[in-house]
Amino acid sequence: MRCGLPVRSTDYVYRVFASIYHLHCFKCFCCGHLFKKGDHYVLVDGQIICRPDYEHLLCQPPICQSHLYFDQNDSNRKTPKRPRTILNTQQRKAFKLAFEKTSKPCRKVREQLAKETNLSVRVVQVWFQNQRAKMKKIQRKQEVSEANETACSEIDIKSNDELKSNCDSADELDSENDDVEIDDVGRSGEERGKESSNPIAQLFHMHATYFLA
Repeated sequence: MRCGLPVRSTDYVYRVFASIYHLHCFKCFCCGHLFKKGDHYVLVDGQIICRPDYEHLLCQPPICQSHLYFDQNDSNRKTPKRPRTILNTQQRKAFKLAFEKTSKPCRKVREQLAKETNLSVRVVQVWFQNQRAKMKKIQRKQEVSEANETACSEIDIKSNDELKSNCDSADELDSENDDVEIDDVGRSGEERGKESSNPIAQLFHMHATYFLA
């Protein structure tokens, strides 16, 4: 039921498959023509359309019945949503070649392209607008990705520099400690060598030890 009101047992109704309509609700979705008994109509996506409006929609290439979209929730809408144009391979190829030359073709080029592809100028214009928006979106994503990569690279370089600086400081510290230890060991070894090689010093040491004991 288009109006959403309940059907009473005393109401006269039209039945279309599983749908039930009041007499005043059984009308064309596009033009609002009220159907009478015997009138021809077409059911498209659950919406009733009169024969003239349906034929008019079919005359707009490259639209077919499966490409018609309607708003099921808008009962006051008198016209269907704009049909979606599906491009074939040749049309898409022609558009892309033209886009490679210029993303904003002049009106003369758009008219020529529409003539070659059997499409309306409006369809050509909308396709180029959508394509430019798509390219801008891709470009923004690339810029964000490059910015993130640059930031990560700078962080890595900074971390490596800090790590290298810390390692260099540790090496210098180790070198200084090693020099001191080697120096000390050298001196004590030299002194011990001198003491062991002097017999008088050894005798004096033994004599002192004897008397102290």
